[in-house]
Amino acid sequence: MQMRTPNKMTADIVLDKPMSASEHLRVRLTQIKLLFNVSLGLIISNICVALLVAGMQWDAVEHMTILIWLACMGLAVVFRSMVFYQLSLIELTLEIVPRWERLYIISALALGLVWGAMGIFFFPPDNLESQILTIFTLVFLTGVVAARPMLLREAFFAFLLCAMLPIIIQLGLLETAIALKLLVACVFYSGFLCLYANTSYKLHMKNILFQVRYLDHEEITQASQYVSKKTAEILKMIAVGESVQDICDEIIKLYEQCYDGLRCSVLTLKGNKLLHISAPSLPKVYCEAINGLEIGPNIGSCGTAAYLGKRVLVEDIASDEKWQAFKDVALPHGLRNCWSEPVLDVNGKVLGTLAMYHDKPGLPSEEELHDLEAAAQLVSIVMEREQREDSLRTLSQAIEQTGEGVMISDVSGNIEYVNPAFTYLTGYEASEIVGTPLDALNKSKQTEELYQKLWSEVSRGKFWSATVTEQRKDGYEYLARVSVAPIFDGNSISHYVTIKQDMTEHEALEDQLRQSQKMEAVGTLVGGIAHDFNNILAGMTGNLYLAKRRSKALPDVVRGLENIEQLTIRGADLIQRLMTFARKDQVDMKKLKLAPVLMEALQLLRTSIPANIAIHQDMARSGLYVRGDSTQLHQLLMNLVNNAYDAAAEQNNPLINIRLEEFYPDAGFLETHSYFRSEYYAHLSVEDNGCGISEHQLEHLFEPFFTTKEVGKGTGLGLSMVFGAVRRHDGFVEVESVEGEGSTFHIYLPLIDAGDDTYVPALSAVEPVYADAHEVILLVDDDAFVLEMAKEVLEDLGYQVLEACNGLEAVDVFIENKDKISLVITDVVMPKLGGIKAAERIREICPDMKIIFATGYDKNAALPSNILASGCNILSKPYDIELMSRMVREELDG
Repeated sequence: MQMRTPNKMTADIVLDKPMSASEHLRVRLTQIKLLFNVSLGLIISNICVALLVAGMQWDAVEHMTILIWLACMGLAVVFRSMVFYQLSLIELTLEIVPRWERLYIISALALGLVWGAMGIFFFPPDNLESQILTIFTLVFLTGVVAARPMLLREAFFAFLLCAMLPIIIQLGLLETAIALKLLVACVFYSGFLCLYANTSYKLHMKNILFQVRYLDHEEITQASQYVSKKTAEILKMIAVGESVQDICDEIIKLYEQCYDGLRCSVLTLKGNKLLHISAPSLPKVYCEAINGLEIGPNIGSCGTAAYLGKRVLVEDIASDEKWQAFKDVALPHGLRNCWSEPVLDVNGKVLGTLAMYHDKPGLPSEEELHDLEAAAQLVSIVMEREQREDSLRTLSQAIEQTGEGVMISDVSGNIEYVNPAFTYLTGYEASEIVGTPLDALNKSKQTEELYQKLWSEVSRGKFWSATVTEQRKDGYEYLARVSVAPIFDGNSISHYVTIKQDMTEHEALEDQLRQSQKMEAVGTLVGGIAHDFNNILAGMTGNLYLAKRRSKALPDVVRGLENIEQLTIRGADLIQRLMTFARKDQVDMKKLKLAPVLMEALQLLRTSIPANIAIHQDMARSGLYVRGDSTQLHQLLMNLVNNAYDAAAEQNNPLINIRLEEFYPDAGFLETHSYFRSEYYAHLSVEDNGCGISEHQLEHLFEPFFTTKEVGKGTGLGLSMVFGAVRRHDGFVEVESVEGEGSTFHIYLPLIDAGDDTYVPALSAVEPVYADAHEVILLVDDDAFVLEMAKEVLEDLGYQVLEACNGLEAVDVFIENKDKISLVITDVVMPKLGGIKAAERIREICPDMKIIFATGYDKNAALPSNILASGCNILSKPYDIELMSRMVREELDG
């Protein structure tokens, strides 16, 4: 039985409107039921009247005629009794109403014929008394039948016609005056009964129709109340935030109860896939088969509806092309049609779909379409709520997890919310300040004018932002970027949101960037100065060499020249140190001798550390080799010494001890230092007699931007850079400190075996190597003074020299003398054509030509990586004559 839904409900019971086909059948069904209720009385009354008439006519009519008539009456009564008995055994339905109506009319016709036969056989012509009795009996009987509820007009007319027509004919055959009068009376009486029966029938029909429509009204009212109650329960579930699946289950159950055989499902759209939320009546196998369905123009009913954003009605799954890929999944479960409605939000965005399935092919009625749309709208409320809750949850989590402090206050300035970052930044717990006025936090060093400007801006709905010095609960001052913006509720401001960002790290990064830019500028400056200065020194070293050669007979002169030569070496070493410092961002891991590298750093440091700071160093162990980057090791020691200087500067007798030694961890050490390996380490210790470090500060010592110095006096990056450098060298760092006594930093770097390629900062030859074959060398340099000096030195070494002042000239000279030239020595940076390009052109002419590059710049910056990787000889300016002679000789002999 179909349950009526709210959209079918009418406000009043209207009787004057035409009956629908459904109502007509239901009225006829009610007629049959009522006829069944009065059937026993009719049967008994017929039997009683028949027996009474037979007794009264026994002497007037032949006995055999009476008995035959009674037998016929019995058959008619039995037939009607069987009809009603069969009716009592079955359940009356609309489908069988026409059949039982026909049977009832036939039974009425049979009884009418039997009673009509009485007007023929119980009407003796010569017995007026018998005639009157027969007429009276028929009139009485038809009147009694007419007085009964007129439930089936056709049956009464059949009975009346069969019962009265024979007696009317009999009276017409009699030509007496009284017969004529009786004839007229019977005709008028029959007509009256017809009119009465018709009126009674209409009245009863109206009563039955009222009853049917009243029951419909009651059913609709009950259904409306039920649906309203269930809808209210669903809305309550939405309000209290129950799960989407539970709410959708209730929506589906509500609408499935409205229609026989209806099964529904709700799917949500995630990306381009539909996922099942609820389908309580659908088989689990079917739900699993289509879960995760990608939407598309012909992907079932739901996939198509979600893709198009429009309703899709499939009349027959078996034949519709949209279901070709899925009908084998749907049909075995009795799913024959599918009507899908997209679930849309207020902006028309597709959130999912609602589908209705039936076990028979077909399209929805107007009422079913209304319910399909209504169910989808109810589901959209659920999905939109979930979407909003997800957005709010994500926003809440984002605010809770963000690194910036967030505070929300009302228009009166009372704090309503602070996030954990705000607590971390200010030191105030939420329980301390929520509900209190903003004045409780006004501990910053800002003027009243700034606060007035702030509130003037935000109260007018504008955004305000500034960098200010804030104060934590414990009194610690920090730099913060504070932004305040109004929150609008409609056209009015309801709250203010304040965002605080700790700028300490930002300022430190900016300081680091400025320092990096400064060092980059210094590097550029040093590179340019180094080139020019090295060219000057190159001229000096060459001429000093020649002067010493020509003054061998004058020892005092040679001694003076050697002193000048030492000064040029020191100048070259100073330039080299500056260049090393300037390229501190480059990491070049290679084997190196540790003590000389650290000594270089100390020499640079000594010029910046005040003279009152005593530095004691013990680096006697010069045979310690590590794989590392000399620049980072410079930086490591410089940061440690600077840190020690800052700690000891306020002491009466500030002292820094630096020690380098070999270290091998014993079993006891390894037991407490499990991260060490059983191998040799270089142990560098830097000790000061400063203020020491507290236990709390030790926990954060190597964190970036952690500093105990005043604002503006330290970036907090020094020790973190030390830690990073040690880790890059696969080493370890430890700190020992006692407050008020001083600190010691221990650096452990793994040792390696020294090889031939070990880097040692100071490297020079002892004696120059002279030529014995008078080879020809092409010498190229744009500095005329350096060119002349180098030519004289090479000639003194026994070589013939051809000159060129730039790359273009060098190529021309080489072309003219390519058969004589054995070696090319060329400067790298020159006008017109540089040394690299000139070398490429020369090797295009003679691929095997030997070339030495010379430069006054840092070779790593001046030469491309492919030249450096090729292993070719590179001569640095100022020229070390002994090294130069050996390099030339090795190149020619190689």
